[in-house]
This record gives sequence, structure tokens and C-alpha cells, in this order.
Amino acid sequence: MPSPGFKTLRTVFRARSGRRFDDPATSRRELEEFVRILPEPEPFRTEPAIVGGVTCEWVTTEQGTPEHTLVFLHGGGYVSGSLASHRPLAVRIAAASGARVLQVDYRRAPEHPFPAAFDDARAVLAAVLGGTAGLGTGPPLRPSRLGVVGDSAGAGLALAALASLLSRDHDGEAPGPGTPQAAALVCLSPWTDLTCTGESLETRAAVDPLFDRPALERMAALYAGGTDPADPRISPLHADLRGLPPTLIQVGDAEVMLSDSTRLAERLETAGVPVELDVWPEMVHGWQLFAGMVPEGDEAIERIGRFLRRALAPDADPDADPVCRPEKESTAP
Repeated sequence: MPSPGFKTLRTVFRARSGRRFDDPATSRRELEEFVRILPEPEPFRTEPAIVGGVTCEWVTTEQGTPEHTLVFLHGGGYVSGSLASHRPLAVRIAAASGARVLQVDYRRAPEHPFPAAFDDARAVLAAVLGGTAGLGTGPPLRPSRLGVVGDSAGAGLALAALASLLSRDHDGEAPGPGTPQAAALVCLSPWTDLTCTGESLETRAAVDPLFDRPALERMAALYAGGTDPADPRISPLHADLRGLPPTLIQVGDAEVMLSDSTRLAERLETAGVPVELDVWPEMVHGWQLFAGMVPEGDEAIERIGRFLRRALAPDADPDADPVCRPEKESTAP
């Protein structure tokens, strides 16, 4: 049963449901304004950074340690969202996981259509995993202490970029046995299929107060530009997912994008990737953003923190970094 606070929030969403992200400038402004009503998270510090040639931001809390690092990719349908809009979520995940967070300020459509956001995400992850990034003070980053977190479109970017770094087709060669990989991946309501073919687009249409098929199709077109949205760099549901790290997926049962998560979990399992699919009854897209306002958001952040703390456990062998190793051929469709 949803909390009273969440029921009120859902009513607010429904009152605004007529505005379906027709104008990127309006959706950006409204997201920034809406997030300002959230309670302040725990004390935190920010520091600008350039990683892989991409503008980023370090977020640290009193609970965090420089030994554990998260790369965070915000959501917003590739057209909105920013470091500011998702900073409260990044702060709460940093505190819950005991890690420092590197937020990525990737370029957005329509000013910068595909492959701009993908290239930015890939460049940051390649720099971090390859040890070539300027990561400030503290001990050298080890992939066994690295997690990647993405929200909505940001989760799609994380999946696409990580899969690309491991791709058997990239540069015409298979990845070697020493290819580094992160220790964990967290996908919050991931948008994985920009061809918009999931059955939940129909089965959840009456209960999702935020999105519908036309809204998603418009954002997908703005991001894809002239590229086929089935391209695995755009729709990572179609990517080769072998070698990805253990993954937690959180998604609401009232989301038209629910099928993007359930099908992703199936593909990951088929690819031999440990995966936890956490479907929340009656929750809407991105409810984790409202931690501090509704208890469902707080509980979701706590679960994310527990998953990441296990994956980045301090008693793990620091020299046993996760790597991509050749695996048998996947039977995933």
C-alpha cells in the first residue's frame, strides 16, 4: 500500500500529465523547479572535474570514502536532467553506499543528438576503468571498488557504454582477458528500448501518471536523430550484455517502461550476468528522486546502498579486480 505522501505526489503528477515533454526547454525548467521542493539531503561537498574530456562533478558526503567510487549518469529522457536536478539523488546514494560519486554532465538532445551522450558516457567510463582519469586526491581507483549507477536514460547510457567497452565487435577485436570491469551496476527504471516495443506501454498506460508512448517516441526521436533507434548504442536491450557486472534493477509496477526492465533482466540472466530485479508495487518512474519526501524513496535508496556496499565490500581482495573473460556464446535473442 503506497504511503499517504506518495499518493499525494501521484496526484500532483496526474495534474501535470497533459504536458508530455513537447518542449525540451520547458521540461528542463520544470524538472529543475520540481526538484527544488525536495528536502535537503545530508551534508555534502561538490568539486568540478574533467574526466575523459567530459565535464563532471564530484559529490562527497561524510559517510563516503575515496576508496569506493560510483559513476552516476542522470536521467531525463536524453533531453532534460542535469547535475543540479539529480544532485540530491546522487548525494543520498553516496551516503547510503559509503562511496564518493562522480556525476557526468553528458550532452543532451536535441542540441546534441546521438552519439553525443553515448560518447560522453563511454569516454568517462573508459577513463575511469582504464586508470587514465584525473580522480583527485585519495588512493588510486580500482575497478573492484567501482560501481556505476544510472537513472532512466542514464541507466540506458550506462548499459550501452559498458557493453560497448566490452563489445566483441569494437575495433574488430574481442576484449582481452584483462579488460577491466566495474564491480556493480545499478539501473533505476532503465530506458533500454527506444524503439518503444514493450508490452507495458499498453498494459500500464492507464496507471502511469508521467509517461505514455507518444512522449517516449518524441524523446527517442530527438535523441536518435537520424540513427536507427534499434542500434544497441541507443537501445542497449539489443546489446551484447556478456561480461557486465552484477546488476540491480529497480522499477515501478506502474511504469509504461516496466517491460524495459523485465526484458533487460531476462537478457542479463541469459548472458550469465548476476541480476536482481526489484519491482515495486504501484510505484512510478523515478520515485527514488523523492527520497526524503516519501518513505518509498528512502527505502529504495537504502536497498541501493546495501547492494553497493556488498559489491564494493572492503574485505574483498583489492587486487582481484573484475575483468571481462571470454564466455560461451549467448543464446539471447
